[in-house]
Amino acid sequence: SPVGSTDPVRDGFDGPMLHILRYFNPRKVYLYLTSEMLKREKELGVYSYFIKKLSPECEIERIETQITDPSDYNVFLNDFPRVLKEVRKKEPGAEILVNITSGTTQMQAALCLEITDSSKDIIPVQVITPEKRPNENKRHEEFKKPEDLERLWDNLLDNLPEAENRCRVVDLLHFKRSGLKSQISAFTDNYDYRAARAIYSGSEYLLNAKVGELLEFAFLR
Repeated sequence: SPVGSTDPVRDGFDGPMLHILRYFNPRKVYLYLTSEMLKREKELGVYSYFIKKLSPECEIERIETQITDPSDYNVFLNDFPRVLKEVRKKEPGAEILVNITSGTTQMQAALCLEITDSSKDIIPVQVITPEKRPNENKRHEEFKKPEDLERLWDNLLDNLPEAENRCRVVDLLHFKRSGLKSQISAFTDNYDYRAARAIYSGSEYLLNAKVGELLEFAFLR
């Protein structure tokens, strides 16, 4: 999860990172921190405080960066593939939840682009705002002393039993699926069933199993 000014809480509600933890209860969270967010965490433990209050058993690992300009799209295009590769290596076989709501729009776009090019072990999660509208022009929470954290936790509306689950799993692979269909159609139109079958074989989880059966039949015929 990248973290931004909406994390860990804002205006009495969970920020996206905390809300995903609340409803998915992951074993571990990786916090991707720009230099500004890292400073907040080091000074007051802003993110770790709320994570441990909500989920005491959840492990926390910080991905510390020296990024000072979170609007630089190219930085994240280069860094997010590396980070996801490292997480996969540390957590073999695990499903990876990815927060695509926190951080800058450049972070969100770069993450979504990386997910569409990734395998099925990545689950993109969007968190809807409580007001069902964008966060623009909303004030940031002030974290200056430990009492601020305690006060915000005690008044967190998402702790109430009737609070709404605002998490949504997003089908970003729809774009990849459309591209694969076009490629397979182009090869079958030219009777190149070997190439069409090769494309399908690496993406079975995205397409109907019947497609694979028909391609195999056409290839053998």
